[in-house]
Amino acid sequence: RQNMDDMKLRSNQRGEVMPRSKLTPPAIRLIRQCHSDGHYSATKLAQILSISVPAVCDIINRESWRHIK
Repeated sequence: RQNMDDMKLRSNQRGEVMPRSKLTPPAIRLIRQCHSDGHYSATKLAQILSISVPAVCDIINRESWRHIK
């Protein structure tokens, strides 16, 4: 029961509220903008931000951080 209550409490946390989050909403917007403008590839953005390429791709494709416009 206690685990279920904890899961419900934590499931509403998104993005920067998560304790291990390395990114902020402005960084998410910048990733999307830089990629859409063609300035940086997903690989280069991942290297710059020290995150994985799949994480960057998920951000670009709005599979993660979709609550950030």
